[in-house]
Amino acid sequence: MYSLPNSLSVCRLGFAVSRKVGNAVRRNRVRRLLKEVCRHNKPLFKPGFDYVLLGTASTGKAGYAALEQATRQALRAPR
Repeated sequence: MYSLPNSLSVCRLGFAVSRKVGNAVRRNRVRRLLKEVCRHNKPLFKPGFDYVLLGTASTGKAGYAALEQATRQALRAPR
């Protein structure tokens, strides 16, 4: 996950899923899971930042709980 400050009063989210994850069906599933994780954890995203969540080869095999835990951990990490 990458984050950069922006000049807005809201946070913006972007999703990038590598082709190493698998075919288009698998990449879209990972993207949907990442979006769902973000939707359920909105309060953790600080306003005034742009976030890019990356789906890598290991994310293609992970389930929702593992993605949520990794996202929460990344958001708690110092920037």
